[in-house]
Amino acid sequence: NGEFIIYNVNSEDYFNDLFMSEKGRRSFMPPKEFDSKEVNLKSNEMGASLSNDGTVMYFCSDREGGLGGFDIYMVKRLPTGVWGEPKNIGPPINTSANEQYPMLEDNGNTLYFSSNGHPGMGEMDLFKSLLLEEDNWSTPLNLGYPVNTTANDLNISFASNKRYAYIAANRDDSFGDLDIYRITFENAKAVSYTHLRAHETGRNL
Repeated sequence: NGEFIIYNVNSEDYFNDLFMSEKGRRSFMPPKEFDSKEVNLKSNEMGASLSNDGTVMYFCSDREGGLGGFDIYMVKRLPTGVWGEPKNIGPPINTSANEQYPMLEDNGNTLYFSSNGHPGMGEMDLFKSLLLEEDNWSTPLNLGYPVNTTANDLNISFASNKRYAYIAANRDDSFGDLDIYRITFENAKAVSYTHLRAHETGRNL
């Protein structure tokens, strides 16, 4: 809902840890590391998404005890305001391979994520799962072409009208590794994609 920013920090002091900033009256407040010692471990925490009320977070990590490489975890904010202990959301989302970059949509009723463990078109593909009941998700659905290709398609974010979505992907016309592309939808079906470029320089945004 635009009230929070979560991002990854990889520096001399932090090893792929998650930080969050909350929107104030005029701008976003200084970012803070999560107060739960169980969110940021000595592992890679690479992507996260919050529920609209800010009380539930889904994130990916390659910590010990998972089902594969990267798994998606869920953690809830306790009534005290402190984040609790993360829970591996397990099958049918997580597999023995990698699940990354969770993105909650539709007021938390839809989960988008990337994976190379479910049937796909190549490397990492984007998938969609619907919330069946509390903490239980439907069998993931591959978003298909042109959202997915044989290369890496890592994360997706929708415009408010669901007419467009923006993805990070590696394709034949990419300038480097991952570039940003805009997907156009008609009747909930992806029909085309556009490589976003900076008009003045010709470089990717």
